[in-house]
Amino acid sequence: VPSSAIPFLIKKTSASGGVMISASHNSSEYNGIKFFTDHGFKLEEETEAEIEKEIDSINDTSLRSSGKDIGRVSNRCDLVDSYIDFLTNLYPLNLRGLKIAIDCANGVASFIAPEVYKKLGATLSVHSNEESGENINYMCGSTFPENISNIVKKTKSDIGIAFDGDGDRLIVSDEKGNILDGEFIMAIIVNFLKNEEKLKNNLLVTTVMANLGFVQALKNLGIKVITTDVGDRFVLIEMLKRGSIIGGEQSGHIILLDKYTTGDGILTSLAL
Repeated sequence: VPSSAIPFLIKKTSASGGVMISASHNSSEYNGIKFFTDHGFKLEEETEAEIEKEIDSINDTSLRSSGKDIGRVSNRCDLVDSYIDFLTNLYPLNLRGLKIAIDCANGVASFIAPEVYKKLGATLSVHSNEESGENINYMCGSTFPENISNIVKKTKSDIGIAFDGDGDRLIVSDEKGNILDGEFIMAIIVNFLKNEEKLKNNLLVTTVMANLGFVQALKNLGIKVITTDVGDRFVLIEMLKRGSIIGGEQSGHIILLDKYTTGDGILTSLAL
């Protein structure tokens, strides 16, 4: 499942937290660990630093738990369908007649993304959906947007969506092959929310790396823009602090806080 599914699974199973093994948009050798709290938020930097410090302080590598102290593992593949239902219930769209090209980055979106769009009635052209465990993000996905642009033009699709390996971000191509990065996607969504009078506090949060044209365009629409340090973690903190429901980065990592606690590429595509 995408790393963005972890908060849903935490709530669904009443778990005390969640863990995702992921290299995000990088190649497999950069795999790391993402931790989520019982509320579905990523750990704060300070908490992660404390965990790392505690691990580094362990000198006796022979110390191991055993027996009942280890805990238990349950295989809950049934929850994958629950997550698909969760997404389609958030946005119960009718996509019949729409042809969507998908670049799954040979990652976790390979199964779930097509199932979501098919359930909503779309016709699909699915690419880079052959997971080997080593080919994730290799010359495909959101970090290679020219691929989805070419696919859209070749397949004559109405829209193209490229995810990263763990499915929490996306880059989009329109029907002509023009690339829409995270800022373009946010601009579309935030403009819609404002026109529908659903933009809480008339506010969007992004990072100091934001394009000045993007910031000025939003200000021209009467939307206040707050910038933070680079990273979705900092965007989320500021969103919670300021009462914003939308924030994100040019990379395509976008948080829709009125819908979910973390960035989710599939969810963002449905909002778009």
